Amino acid sequence: MRYPKYSGSVLRPVKGFSEKVVVSFDAATAGAGAAFINNVGMSGCTIDMFEVSSDNKIALGLYAVSNTGPFDDLSVINQDNGQYLWVGRSSAENAPPATNSEGITFRDFFGLSRSIDPPCGTLCAMVVIEETNELAFTGARTKIMRRSNGKFPAGSIGVLIRSNGASSVNGIDFISTSVAGVETGWSVRREAGSAAPKWIRILDGVCEGYRVCVELTGDATYRSQFNSIQNVRCHTQVGADAVCARLDWAANNTVIWDEHSTQGRLVDLTENSTANTVWAQPDQVQDLGRNNLVFGRGANGEFMLTSPLKLRKATYGTLGRAADGSLEYCQDCKATNPCASGGTGALAAKVNGAWVCFAGTSNPPRQ
Repeated sequence: MRYPKYSGSVLRPVKGFSEKVVVSFDAATAGAGAAFINNVGMSGCTIDMFEVSSDNKIALGLYAVSNTGPFDDLSVINQDNGQYLWVGRSSAENAPPATNSEGITFRDFFGLSRSIDPPCGTLCAMVVIEETNELAFTGARTKIMRRSNGKFPAGSIGVLIRSNGASSVNGIDFISTSVAGVETGWSVRREAGSAAPKWIRILDGVCEGYRVCVELTGDATYRSQFNSIQNVRCHTQVGADAVCARLDWAANNTVIWDEHSTQGRLVDLTENSTANTVWAQPDQVQDLGRNNLVFGRGANGEFMLTSPLKLRKATYGTLGRAADGSLEYCQDCKATNPCASGGTGALAAKVNGAWVCFAGTSNPPRQ
């Protein structure tokens, strides 16, 4: 089903506006046979929620919208509760279970509340993404914000990415996006239905005035996995337990935080997290999980690794022509200089063109 494309409009719902969604693109309203809708878009538009700021409305809703746009230079202003944006699957009876929204890019999307630290509605998330694939937010003006003096409501979320139905959530990108004035900046989690969201990327963004910048949360059935958080700047943390990233029931995720946190911690890995890779200042990472790899630069520029280092296993005959400075574990070497076969195992270091073997003593063997 094809809807119009809006450009340069200012939309102001009046007091008493009865619909739940102010601007809705929904296959449920597209007539019989429409499993999804396309060829829709908005550019240069503002949705001013001043008259309905506390009425728990959704400013812009996309439901079973597929491979369309543009959605550029959009602003939602003066909204205190409800959602700036909701993207998901249509309630249309004729829509098949796999008809998610997909293939959509938002460029320069801006959302801002009317009041300072306003109370929340039933669901205190400014942007909700569920049952959606291949969605991207880009542009330096992309900001999801609530006016705040650091007293945000408990449970408030900037962007909620959740599994909440029969279909999954995959391939969501936030690039250079700012979130401010909420307890949690991004919450990526499984609530019900299918597997936890996967392949979510949050890159080069900013969090301001928060308690948790990014949280990845699964459960014992479906872990949150294959997601990437890279170089999101953390500013103005609120609370002694503030943290830039928290991973719970999470596995096989990548976290890169190439900065020092002056307040709070950079990353928390709970006891339920496993096999995640974290590049950050290790003394600002709390790792209570299993088989996580945590490494990075220390405060003085030194390389730090908090996980055990396991070297490649070799034999005397396979030590090869590695460069000077290489280190391997030789399974059948003797602790001699140079290395020799016939032993029960030794560490082998390539020094001045020769392999030198030692067995973990404080001093390597001498000539």
